[in-house]
Amino acid sequence: VVKFHPNKESWLLLRTTRAECDEDLKSSACLFDLLVSKDLGKTWKNLTEQSGGHLRGVRDFDWGAKLSRFNGRVTRDEDIFVTAYPGSSARKGMSPGWDDALQFFFSDDLFQSSPKVMVQCGNLFEIISDRIFLAIPSQCPVDPQGNPRKAGTSAIENRSVTMYVSVHGGDFVEACLPANIEDDGYN
Repeated sequence: VVKFHPNKESWLLLRTTRAECDEDLKSSACLFDLLVSKDLGKTWKNLTEQSGGHLRGVRDFDWGAKLSRFNGRVTRDEDIFVTAYPGSSARKGMSPGWDDALQFFFSDDLFQSSPKVMVQCGNLFEIISDRIFLAIPSQCPVDPQGNPRKAGTSAIENRSVTMYVSVHGGDFVEACLPANIEDDGYN
């Protein structure tokens, strides 16, 4: 999966499987890495490796510059959001469904320093019109602010999701939708 930078025409982010996946997709070493290129793909830097062990494997990613502001400041070209397994995660390999071991991270320097954990259990996200929509497994024991929460009454383990939204990177609140989307996924 490739994502072009919204402001820098030669910058790319690429999510790719590791070589271990070629041998066995169920291997504990089969994970996604995130790479960056600033020269339209001539050279690449592995951001997962550059994270200094903070990220074990990446699931979802996007450029932070898609937001006009984040946490009270104008976004920078190097801002990146990812959902990833933390380096200390005991879980290895790709998850077949929603996974509360994943976390939503932010880096403002292409992972040259420790990324900031924004939300526990963050799995997939979209940035739309200065809003971050974040899907969290319904079985996650905490809400985005770290407060205890219970799974929904119709939650199906590893399959149900709760959608949260944040404006400009402020607090995430549960999305108020006209229909119950607690299901396998979202569009």
